[in-house]
Amino acid sequence: MEVDERLIAELESILTTDFSDPVIREARHDGVYAALAALDAHLNEIKVRANGYPQAPIDGAVWFAGRRMIDLTGRLTLHFRAAGWLRKEFLASWLWGKATLAVCAHCHHMVGPAMLACADCHERLGEPVEAIDRYEAVIDDFMWLLDEWEPETTAPVGDDRVAIECLQCAVERLLVLDSARSDAEAMRIVLTRIDRLFALPVTHPG
Repeated sequence: MEVDERLIAELESILTTDFSDPVIREARHDGVYAALAALDAHLNEIKVRANGYPQAPIDGAVWFAGRRMIDLTGRLTLHFRAAGWLRKEFLASWLWGKATLAVCAHCHHMVGPAMLACADCHERLGEPVEAIDRYEAVIDDFMWLLDEWEPETTAPVGDDRVAIECLQCAVERLLVLDSARSDAEAMRIVLTRIDRLFALPVTHPG
C-alpha cells in the first residue's frame, strides 16, 4: 500500500507549527482542516485493506501504513493540546482512535490512550454524555484484563499495566461525571480491585 507522502509532509508541517498564536490558527485553519479530512479518507482506505485484522491476515505494507498513522495522529493530538486548540485536538484524537482500531484493535495498551484522549476532549468541550460513552466503552472492553490478572501474585507490567491503568482512569472519570449512576458502587469496587493489584510486588522480566 502506498503512503501519501504529500499528506505526510503536510501533517509534519502542522506538527512544526505553533498554533498557540490565534493569528496563525486563523491563517492555517482551512489547510489544517483539509489535511485532517484527507487523513480521515486515508484511514478509511487502510481500514478496508486491513481485511478485518487481527481476525484475518493483513498485508505487511498495510499494517506499516496504519502503524505510521497511529504515531502521527497521536502526535497531532498532543500537539494541538499543547497549543490549546481544543477542537482540532478532538478531531486528531478521534482520528488517533480510528487509526489504532484499524490495525491494532487487539492492542489494548494502544487503544486505551487514544480512547481516553477523545473522551477527555468531550469533557472539556462540555459534552459529558459523549465522554461517558467513551469511558464506558473502555470499561466494557478492558475489564477482562483485570479479571485475568487478579489471581496473579505479582502486579502487571508493560503493556498490560498500561491497559489496566486506562481502565482505572476510565472508571475514575466515569464516577466524576456520573457519581449517582446505578452501578457506582460496583465501579468503586473495580477501583479497589485495581489498587489491590497494583499494590502487589512487581517482577520485571529478564
